[in-house]
Amino acid sequence: MIEEKSAHIEGQPEGAKPLRNLLSTSVTGCAAGAPGSWLPDIRPGFRPYQPVVLAAEVEVDIETGEVKPIKLVPGMFPRRMINPGVVRGQCLGGTVMTLGMALWEEVKYDEGAHTCLSRDFTDYKIPRVLDIPEIEPVLLEEIDETIPPYEGLPYGGAGLGELSAWGGPAAIANAIYNATGARIRSSPMTAEEVLQAIEKAAI
Repeated sequence: MIEEKSAHIEGQPEGAKPLRNLLSTSVTGCAAGAPGSWLPDIRPGFRPYQPVVLAAEVEVDIETGEVKPIKLVPGMFPRRMINPGVVRGQCLGGTVMTLGMALWEEVKYDEGAHTCLSRDFTDYKIPRVLDIPEIEPVLLEEIDETIPPYEGLPYGGAGLGELSAWGGPAAIANAIYNATGARIRSSPMTAEEVLQAIEKAAI
């Protein structure tokens, strides 16, 4: 509730916060907190964890360096899946994002002219429908009844957002290494970068 120049949780005027403070800070007063709290109430020793894995299968043209993704298998552990369809959608979306980060998305900058050269999708490639390989999500629901419902999200859920976007560059780099023996340690792994790595590995 907002009264005069402060705001407070309904029924708890003693916890009022000045509006000037609220407008200049980020406040988590939401379903992630215990009833009536502004911030999540975490018990001593609690460590949230959200493991994720990603396996990748690719084909590499050793003459051009072009990498064609064949299949991606993201594995996520979202705790309780309140809406499995949304969880699967987030998993698929994050996997497509990580594919772009790994292979194509590159911001090019002209240091001399102090100009960004990647101004639109003509110069900054993102995955298109035809670029997306088979994706087989593996979602393992883990429910820990000992965790209070407000540690994470209500009902034992957990924020997952773009969790499946974390492992793409590493998984695809390992797949390229498995296919060619060329180790790449940066992304995006463009055809030029891959071809250079293949030629270097052959020396």
